[in-house]
Amino acid sequence: MTSVSELLRSTSKGQLKYIGKSLNSSCLKLLDELGQLSPPPLSRYHEEKETSKKNLSFGLDESDFVGLNENSCNNNDSENTQVLSFYSSNSKGFNSCSYSSYDEDTEEKKDLSKQDHLDISAPLPSTTRQHRKPSALHAASCPVSPEFGTTAHAVVEAENKWNSSKLLSLAERRDQYIKHNKSLQELTRRGEAEIEAKHKDQANRRNNFIYIKEQEGLEETNKLLQNLKEVHQEHHRKVTTIQKELERKREILQDEARRHKKQQTEKFQSLVQQILANRSAFVQHFDSFQHMSSLPEAVHQRRVQLEKECDVKASEAKDIENSSNITDDHIKTFEDFSNKIQRDVDTLKKLTGEVEARVKAEEEKKKEEEKKKADDQQKLLQAKKLQADAEQDLRVQAFKHILEQKNLKATKLSQVEASIQSFVNNAQMKKYRFDLQRAVNTTINAISAVSGAHLLDKIKKLHMLLSGQRVEVSGKYVSASDTPEALLFCQNLVAKMLVTKGEEQVTSKHESAFAIAAVAVSLWSAFPVVGELFMAHLQALCPYVLPFYTAQQETQSSVEYYRSAGYKISEDGTVEEQDKFLRRMSGLMRLYCACMIVSPPNTPHGSHPHGVENAWMWLARTMNLEPHTDITATMIYDLLAVSGHALFREYKVQFIKLVHVLTRSYLPQLKNLSVTSATVGRLEIFLETSLRTASIAAPEGLLPANFWSTS
Repeated sequence: MTSVSELLRSTSKGQLKYIGKSLNSSCLKLLDELGQLSPPPLSRYHEEKETSKKNLSFGLDESDFVGLNENSCNNNDSENTQVLSFYSSNSKGFNSCSYSSYDEDTEEKKDLSKQDHLDISAPLPSTTRQHRKPSALHAASCPVSPEFGTTAHAVVEAENKWNSSKLLSLAERRDQYIKHNKSLQELTRRGEAEIEAKHKDQANRRNNFIYIKEQEGLEETNKLLQNLKEVHQEHHRKVTTIQKELERKREILQDEARRHKKQQTEKFQSLVQQILANRSAFVQHFDSFQHMSSLPEAVHQRRVQLEKECDVKASEAKDIENSSNITDDHIKTFEDFSNKIQRDVDTLKKLTGEVEARVKAEEEKKKEEEKKKADDQQKLLQAKKLQADAEQDLRVQAFKHILEQKNLKATKLSQVEASIQSFVNNAQMKKYRFDLQRAVNTTINAISAVSGAHLLDKIKKLHMLLSGQRVEVSGKYVSASDTPEALLFCQNLVAKMLVTKGEEQVTSKHESAFAIAAVAVSLWSAFPVVGELFMAHLQALCPYVLPFYTAQQETQSSVEYYRSAGYKISEDGTVEEQDKFLRRMSGLMRLYCACMIVSPPNTPHGSHPHGVENAWMWLARTMNLEPHTDITATMIYDLLAVSGHALFREYKVQFIKLVHVLTRSYLPQLKNLSVTSATVGRLEIFLETSLRTASIAAPEGLLPANFWSTS
C-alpha cells in the first residue's frame, strides 16, 4: 500500500491523484490528528503569492482533483476503488464536487497570515469537516463513476485527505518558519553584537588617538618649555659674559688711561730733554767751528733766537709738569719745537760740512790736477797693453763679441720702441692699437701643442698679420698695414708676447716651451726682425742667454745691479727671492734652448735661423767664464736637459768630451760657489748619468718628427 507521503513525493506538482483504498484507517487517524492543528501564519511573501496563485504555497492546486479518467479509477478490487461522487444538498442535487467551504478556508488562511502577533509555537486550531461543503468547481473536477453509486463517505475521505495534506504542508512550513525566525534572530543578535563591538573598538581607538595626541602635545609643550629654559639660560650666560667682558674692558681702559698718562709724562719729559740736548749740540757745534766767518749771517741770528726760544719753552715745561695735565697738544707743540731745533742742528752741520769740503776741495784741487796728469799717462800705457793682450786672448775676444751682440740687440730694441712711440701715444689710434693687440694676444695665448694643425693655424694667423694682410678677430677684420708704424708695432709686440708667454708658462710647465719655440722660429725665418726683437726681449728678461755676467759698478746701487742681473724689483724696493728668480730664469733659458733645436714647419733642412750650434758656443763660452752662484749651474743644467739630446746627435764624441771636461774641471768650481746644494747636485747627477750611458734622453714635450702632418 502506498503511503500518503510517497504519493505526495511521486505526484507531479498540482496533480494529486487519489486511488481506491489508499486511505486506510491509519491514514484517516493521521488526518484526524493533523486536523486538530491550525495552519501557521503566512509571511508577507506567501501572502502576496497567495493572491496570484491559490494553494501553491502548499504544493497543491484545484486541478489535482480535475480530470480523473476511468483508468485512474479502475482497479481489480472493486471494493477498494472509490471515486469521488457529486454531492448536492436540498433540491440542487449533485452538480459539483467542490466545497463551498473552500473559499471560507482560504479567507481563514488569509486572516491567520495577517496576524503578525500569532504565536507560531501554539497548536493550530482544529477544523470541522461538517461545515465544509464541496464547491461547484470541486464537484465538477471530481466526477463519481456510476459504477459505485453515490456515497458521501468517499467525498468525506477525499476532503479529509486533501485537508490532511494541506495541514501537513502547513506544519512543515511552520517548522521552516520557526527555524528561519530563529536564524534571523541569531543573525540579528550577531549583527548587533558585531556593531556594538565595532562601536567599542572605534571608541577605544578614538580614545587611544586622543590620548596619543594629548601625550604628543604634552611632550611638545615640555620640549618648548625646555627650549625656552635653555634659551633663557643661554641668554643669562651671554648677559653674564658680556657684563664680565665690559668689566674687563673697563679695567683695561682704566689701565690704558693710567699707562697713557704715564707715557705722556715720560714722552713730555723726554722731549724736554731732547730740546735741551739739541740746543747744546747746536751751540757746541757753532762755537767749535773753525771757519766761523764763512757761515752766512742767518746762522748767527738763528743762534741768538734759539737761546731765547729754548728759555721760553723750559719755563712752559715746568708749568705744565706742575699742573699734572699733559695733553696731546702739549706733546705735539714740544715735539714740533724739538724737530725744528733738530733741523737747525742738521742745517748747521750741513753748512759747516759744505764749507769745510769747499775749503778742503780748494786745497786738494791743485794736488789732484798734478796727480791727474801723471795718472792719465799711466792709464794710457795700461790701456794700450790691455788692448794688445785682449787681441791675443780668445776669452777677451769672445767677451767682446758677446758685449757687441748685447749692445747691438739693446740698441735695436731701443730704436724700435722709439720709432713706434708716437703710434703708441697717439690717442686717436687707441682703438686701432687695441684691435692689433687683441689680434696678437688672442693668437699667442692660444698656442698649444694639441696638434700640428692647431699650431699651424696660429702660425698662419700671425704670419698674415705681420705680412700686412687682414686678420679676423672677434668678428672684425684688422690689418697692420693701415699705418707705417702699425706693422713694426705688431712685430715688436709679437716678439715681446712670445717671451712673456715663455716666462709665465714655461716656468711652471717646461714641456710647453717647444710649441712657443716653434711659433717663434717660424716667424723668425719669415721675418728676421721678429727674431732680433725676440732675442732682445729675451736678453732683457734673462741676461744669461748670453754667456755674460754683469759686474756691479762703483756708481751703481744694489737695486740697479740686481735689476741688470735679471731680478725683479717691487715698488717698495724689495728684491725677488732667489728660488723664484732661478725658476723664472730656468723657464726663459729652456725657451731659448727649445728655439735652437725645434724644427719649424715648411723650413728646409739647414735653414734654421738660430740652430743648435749656438748651444755648443754658449756652453763652451760659459765654461771659459768664472761661475756665478747657483745661476751658472741652473743655466747649464737647463741647456743640457733641453738641447743635450740634439748636441749629442750632432757632435757625438766631441760633445761627450766637452761633457767630460765640464764634469771633471768646471763642476768642482760650481760646488765651491754653490749656496743651495740641490742645484749643483741635480747637474752632477745628470752629468754622471750621461757619461755612464754615453747618451742623453730627449726632453719631455719635444715635438715628434710627424707632428706637423697630424691633424
